Amino acid sequence: MVALQKAIRRMKTVKTGWSTFSVTPGLPWRVHAGIAGNERADELARRAALTKKTAVDYDRFPLSHAKKVIRAASLEEWQQRYTEGSTGEITKRLFRRVEQAYRVLRNIDMTSQVAQTLTAHVRLAQYLSEFRLRDSPHCACDLAKIQDVLHVLEDCDMFLRERAALEAEIGVLISGRHLPKILDDAHKRGKFIKYCKNIVNRCNKINL
Repeated sequence: MVALQKAIRRMKTVKTGWSTFSVTPGLPWRVHAGIAGNERADELARRAALTKKTAVDYDRFPLSHAKKVIRAASLEEWQQRYTEGSTGEITKRLFRRVEQAYRVLRNIDMTSQVAQTLTAHVRLAQYLSEFRLRDSPHCACDLAKIQDVLHVLEDCDMFLRERAALEAEIGVLISGRHLPKILDDAHKRGKFIKYCKNIVNRCNKINL
């Protein structure tokens, strides 16, 4: 306790002594003293801070542009994963780019038939044979052809009449290279989805 009291008294004495001076004590410290290049840099920085009247440089990079750059980078990464992924073959045939898939799918009523078309989880020979519910993955229309979603939508003779009627109505052939174009057009997309629903329902009944 005695030592603490002595320390307090010393601090008070020092404080009283400083108060008698008319100037504030300070310790000048030049970090780059003696280094010519650094001293020049300090001088230029000081001069710029005191004399520059323009706005800061980074305000020429608007926030909206930054968001655009970030979004573009994210989409590019997403596209790479989408392209290189080992799943989603039917989805990739319908939508070549992820931004198209996002734009179109959010405007579609996601019924069970649409979901089955996009995922290829339809009662088709190929799908059923994977679970050993069917001996062969081939289609009854041609034993050399695999009965999958793309086959029944584009090529299967069992649905030739429906496909021909749709092609005449929208003016576009139902084929792999035309599917992204069809889905990009709201009018054609609606009719194509109706066609898909019909084909899926019939396939589910045929392969009971």
